[in-house]
Amino acid sequence: MTQTNTNAIIQARFKTFKQMVDTTVYNANKEDAKETLISILDDCEVELSLAEAKKQLSLKQLNYIKHLLTKIE
Repeated sequence: MTQTNTNAIIQARFKTFKQMVDTTVYNANKEDAKETLISILDDCEVELSLAEAKKQLSLKQLNYIKHLLTKIE
């Protein structure tokens, strides 16, 4: 996947996310909006942690494959 494609996907997904959050917060009272934003923040932090774990696993897998390739050669 090219960097341009990656950036386009990120922009599109963020636009959708922002619209959802903005609509939810706009239609809620102050207390509900705050609770919703905190919940979304918590979800984002969990997703970020999972993404980092997945990245670390992928790096470990790539390094192992490279190791095996050098052993074969």
